[in-house]
Amino acid sequence: MLRAALYIRRPAGRTDWDPCPDLQQAVESRGGIVVATYTDDDGSTVRARYAGWKALLANLDAIDEVVVGSVGDLPGRNVRNLLRLLGTLRDHRVSLYLNREGINTGNATASDLLDIAGAWRRAKLSTAIKYGQARAVEAGKIIGRPAIPHGVVVGIQRSLADGAGIRWTARRFKVSPGSIINIRRSMPARAGVQAG
Repeated sequence: MLRAALYIRRPAGRTDWDPCPDLQQAVESRGGIVVATYTDDDGSTVRARYAGWKALLANLDAIDEVVVGSVGDLPGRNVRNLLRLLGTLRDHRVSLYLNREGINTGNATASDLLDIAGAWRRAKLSTAIKYGQARAVEAGKIIGRPAIPHGVVVGIQRSLADGAGIRWTARRFKVSPGSIINIRRSMPARAGVQAG
């Protein structure tokens, strides 16, 4: 019988979040049993970071498979770290199962390993972007396009009501055509001007 260990990375501040039932069901549906669960918190200190993962690696001889919710939950900073991790698991004859992606390295092909690396890079990039945006918001910075001043919006609405085109109006007021379209959609429908 397949002996599996679950590895969970809990987002910072989310104590109510528990993917264990889903991961346990994924193991049981493939004929295995869960023998251990290891957990790390994203908000942990540098010294305690990845303590659960380190404990999991210390017990690789007692399991046949590591089950992770998503490839983005795997620790590491670059693809080299990911490949080193996959090599360590291979050396201990332990497979890696990624639940969300549905990839099992126990019967993986070369293209599956490339899929893992690609998905891992996308997940790490997405996490870094979200983290950076959260830090910027905490610092009081505004994310996204700056708001168009009210006087300019009124001028754009008048121009559109007079029958001017989107691109011409965009050039005249030095805003993007997409902004002009959004302003036009918010305008009440009038004769000769369509809101949508």
